[in-house]
Amino acid sequence: MEDQDNAHTGVHLHAGGNQSISNSEIVGRDKHTYNDNRKRNIRLGLGGLALLLVVGGGATVYFSLPKSPSDVVSEKGLSGAQHTVERLKQAEIDQDAASWCLLASPKDSASCHAVMTASFGQPSPLRAELADVGVGSPTGGGNSASVPITLKGKNIGVAPMQWDGKRWEINPAAYLLMMNNGGLAMSAVEAEHGCGALLGAQSGCKR
Repeated sequence: MEDQDNAHTGVHLHAGGNQSISNSEIVGRDKHTYNDNRKRNIRLGLGGLALLLVVGGGATVYFSLPKSPSDVVSEKGLSGAQHTVERLKQAEIDQDAASWCLLASPKDSASCHAVMTASFGQPSPLRAELADVGVGSPTGGGNSASVPITLKGKNIGVAPMQWDGKRWEINPAAYLLMMNNGGLAMSAVEAEHGCGALLGAQSGCKR
């Protein structure tokens, strides 16, 4: 996949067909993208989808726990989107790849399990900050929801969620970015610290 607009810094993800997501839909301070001149194009063989990453870019999240993973994803309405994000955060704290992949996408793919297991196996001092990631009240309607994400009370961005008619999932394009970053909540932490990530391995973090 090629960067279609070199005049803009940031992230544009294309997941094939009509699936795409642009900068402000993923996360950023005041719902804008992180600008970082160290832009790289990275191809990842995840379900045949190419992922365009910005080193130092990140993604989003917030939280309170109900029921089991399979219950929350099928909960209708905006509360279901919020509860799904909360469970995703908890799965990252627990380093539970199976639950994370089930919550993140109905595909629940072997690729997801492999990537997240590897990510959770990477030692990271940032993992201690996952508990400080907060999940706010979603906005949206119909088949989509934007879930506000904070870190230690600071606005980081929004987690884009979508309803497929049966369950909530992370927007497919954002899902790839968050999986690469080691999770939804971890993406928010990495974004705040200006980290780059490749399959959960962090680099360039600023404390």
